[in-house]
Amino acid sequence: MTIAQAKTGRQNWATNVQFQAKKFEAPETIEQLQEIIQAASKIRVVGAGHSFNDIADTSGTLISLDGLAKFVEIDRDQHTATFHGGMTYIDIAPVLHRAGYGLANLSSTPHTTVIGACMTGTHGSGDGNKALADQVSALEMINADGELLQLSRATHGEKFKGMVVALGGLGVVTKVTVDLVPTYLMQHEFYRQLPLANMLAQFDEMMASGYSVSIGSRWQSEMAELVLIRRKLADDQAVPVSPAFYGATLIGGELFANYPMERITFQENGTAAPWYERLPFFNIRSTIAGENERQSEYFVARKHGVDALRAVNALGDQMSSIIKITEIRTIAADELWLSAAYQQDCVGIHFSWVAKDEEIYRFLPILEDALAPFNPRPHWGKMFAMAPADVRGRFPKMADFQALLSEFDPQGKFMNDYLAKYVSPSA
Repeated sequence: MTIAQAKTGRQNWATNVQFQAKKFEAPETIEQLQEIIQAASKIRVVGAGHSFNDIADTSGTLISLDGLAKFVEIDRDQHTATFHGGMTYIDIAPVLHRAGYGLANLSSTPHTTVIGACMTGTHGSGDGNKALADQVSALEMINADGELLQLSRATHGEKFKGMVVALGGLGVVTKVTVDLVPTYLMQHEFYRQLPLANMLAQFDEMMASGYSVSIGSRWQSEMAELVLIRRKLADDQAVPVSPAFYGATLIGGELFANYPMERITFQENGTAAPWYERLPFFNIRSTIAGENERQSEYFVARKHGVDALRAVNALGDQMSSIIKITEIRTIAADELWLSAAYQQDCVGIHFSWVAKDEEIYRFLPILEDALAPFNPRPHWGKMFAMAPADVRGRFPKMADFQALLSEFDPQGKFMNDYLAKYVSPSA
C-alpha cells in the first residue's frame, strides 16, 4: 500500500485504520475548500496517511489537499519558503536546494506532508536539532467558518507556539512558511553490532558524535544492530570515515533493518550529497509501503534516557515476536505547547512493529509501565495505550491548548474521537 493508494482507498498508509468519513473531498482551489468547510458539520484533513491511529479520521468529511496547485515561494530577504499545505518534504526539498537553501532537519520519512509532520510533533535527530514544527514561522489557515486566517510567530507570539503542533484541531492549513538555512552537503556512515553496554555507558558521547545520530536495536542480543551517523560538511569536503565506532564496525554493502536497499538512503559511506539525501532514513526517490508496518514512539527527558533504554532492554524477550527495530534518537528542547520536547531535551525511543495489532496492544501497557517512572510523552501520530488523563498530564500547556481549541473551533467542527479522547477541553 503506497501513500497515494492509502488516500484513494480511504485508509492510512499502514492499512490498520479504515477511515469512517462519510465523504471524501479533494478541492482544487481555496474557494472550493472554503465552501466544503462551511458546509460540513465535521471535517478533518488527511495528509500522506502516515499516522498509525485515528488522529486523521472523522465521522464527517475527510479532505485531501492533493488537488491544490503546487508552488514554492522563496523570500530571500527573510530566508523563508512558503508552499501549500498538501506538499511533502519530497516536493519542496530539491526546489530549496536548487535555490541555495536547505532545512535544518528532516524526518526519517520525507514522504509525509510538511504540515502533517509538524502537526503531530514529528522530528528528526540530533542533539542540537529541534522538532520539525519549530521551523514553521507562519501559517495560512481556514477556520470553521471558512474564514482565511494569517497566523505567524511574529504577530501571534506566545499563542503561535500552540498553533503548529495542533493535531489538526484549529483549522485546515492552506499555506506553510518555514525558516531556511543555506544549503549544505552531508555524508553518512553506517555501523553494525554496537555493544549495548557501550551504548549505555557512553550514550551522550555517541549521540554528540555527528550532526544527527540514530541507533537501531531489536533488543534480542547484547548488540544494537545499527548506528547511523550523519555529518554536516564544512566547505562541502568529505571527512575520513573510521572503520569502528565504540565497538561497532563499518558496514559495507549490506544493511539490517528489514528494509529493501532501494528504499533507504544508504550509499557509499563517506560520500557527500545534499542534505535531503542524507538526513532521512528513507530515500526520497523511493516509494514506501506499509502493510506490514506499525509504529509507536515515546519521548523521555534526556536526563532519564539511559535508564529508560535499560528498561526497554529488559523487555527484549517479551517483544521478540513483534519488534522489527527500535530507533533511538535525541531531540533538542523547544517551546511548542504540544511538542514532546516542550522545555526538555529528549530521547526518542521509536518502535517499528510487525503488523500484529493484537499482540502490539497487549504489549504496549507492559512497555508503558516500564517507562512510567520517566514520565514518557507519546508520539501523537502513533500507537500507544496510555490513559487519556495520563497523556494530558504529560503536557504542561494542555489547558492553554484547550483554550485555543475553544477559541478557534467553539462548535467542534474539527473535533474527532481522537481529540475528544486525549485533548478535549471537556474531557
